[in-house]
Amino acid sequence: MRLSRRGGSGRVEWRVVTRWTWLLACLLLAGCVPGPAPAPLATPTQQATAVPAGSVALRDLGFEHAPADLLVPRDAEIEHAVDQVNAVVVAFSAPDGATLARFYRSQLPQQGWVITADGNDSLLFERDGAHGAFTVTGDTSALTVRYDERS
Repeated sequence: MRLSRRGGSGRVEWRVVTRWTWLLACLLLAGCVPGPAPAPLATPTQQATAVPAGSVALRDLGFEHAPADLLVPRDAEIEHAVDQVNAVVVAFSAPDGATLARFYRSQLPQQGWVITADGNDSLLFERDGAHGAFTVTGDTSALTVRYDERS
């Protein structure tokens, strides 16, 4: 450490210069630099499974954000669809809601989803930060999966 006193014109300055001061300053500045971006969250979309006969994965139908193992019956008719990073929605015009409800009652648990509510041919289910619902209204039924931790 070097300590010096400079005088002149009635002014007094103290200067402390050490290699440790510079090292500390560099370390503090390095802590302000942003690090690498965090890794993406693990999601159900990253799980691979075999597709049972008579079914097709939504991913195979072009749904980029659907869980890899979320299935629909091969003969299903999709009326409307939403494929967003935080939610996937599929509205069916066929088969009828009761048939689709039976399909999802059977398939969801086999794919690791937990059915948390089941009534009137409607289901609630969840797994790994994703929450889903299958609902029936008249001739239309819909499947929705939303992700809490995606953006």
